[in-house]
Amino acid sequence: MENTNTREPRTACSLPMLMSLWSDVFSLVAAILLMTSSLGFPYESKFIKIGISISYIVVHLISIGYLVFYKKLGFRYHLKTTRIMILIPQLMLLVFTILTNYYWIANIAVIAGFVLSVITTFTILIANYCICQTAAGQKTRDIERRKGDY
Repeated sequence: MENTNTREPRTACSLPMLMSLWSDVFSLVAAILLMTSSLGFPYESKFIKIGISISYIVVHLISIGYLVFYKKLGFRYHLKTTRIMILIPQLMLLVFTILTNYYWIANIAVIAGFVLSVITTFTILIANYCICQTAAGQKTRDIERRKGDY
C-alpha cells in the first residue's frame, strides 16, 4: 500500500522572490489608493484615473499569479526577466499618473512602489551576478545552482 501523504521536500524561499512579492503587494495597495482618490473628480478625469489604476492592478496581479502558480503551470520562474518586464509598464503608468493625478498621497504611494520595484530589480541583478566569498575564501553560493534559482 502506498503512502499518499508523502510531501515534497521544502525549498527555501529566496529573499529576492520575497522582495518581488512585497513590491507587487505594495504597488497593488498604491493602485487601490489611486483608484479611491479619483472618485471625487469629474467623469472624464475619473475614467482615465480608474483606467490607470486597473492597469496597475492587472500588471501586478499577473506578476503575483506567475510567482505563486509557476510550478503548477509547469513553468520555470525567471525572476530577473519578470522584474525587468514589470519596470517598463510601471514606468509608463508612473509618468502618466504623475501627469494626471493631483492627489499627492496617491502620487507618493505610486512613486514609492516604483522605487521599491527598482530596488528589488537591482537586488536581483546583484544577487544573480555577484559572487560573495567568506573569510576562508570559499564561495557562499555556486554559480550554477544560483542560475537555476532564478
